[in-house]
Amino acid sequence: MPQAKTSATAENKKAAPGMPDMSTLFDNSAMLEMGTSQMRTMTAMNGKLLSGWVGIQEELAEFARQRLQKDMDFQHALETCASPGDAFQLYSSFMQNAMREYWDEATKVVSLAARNGFDSYGAATRQAGKPNGKPAEPKAAE
Repeated sequence: MPQAKTSATAENKKAAPGMPDMSTLFDNSAMLEMGTSQMRTMTAMNGKLLSGWVGIQEELAEFARQRLQKDMDFQHALETCASPGDAFQLYSSFMQNAMREYWDEATKVVSLAARNGFDSYGAATRQAGKPNGKPAEPKAAE
């Protein structure tokens, strides 16, 4: 009886006709190497992404600080207006400048975010062994 079990187990391990031996498809050392390589690539990319986002946050914080100061200066200047016409002129000038500065800041932040994306992609592709940050050329079908 035990012999029948052994031969059945051996038969189960045999590959079916026309099918590859599955035990050779999953090489643990190859899987480990692939995982290690991917982790190095992701670490390089994440480092660039995080440092880029810190730069964007610093830019936004500085912009907010400057805008708050200009808003307070506007309030003080508004208190000194002698007529409604002066107040309207001051308010009009303030709003035009504020809108231009918000537009310029939005443009700057979008540019920083795009640069951050390109830099992190470049770091990932360099780490993965693709020179100059360019993606690998697809292999021709055999």
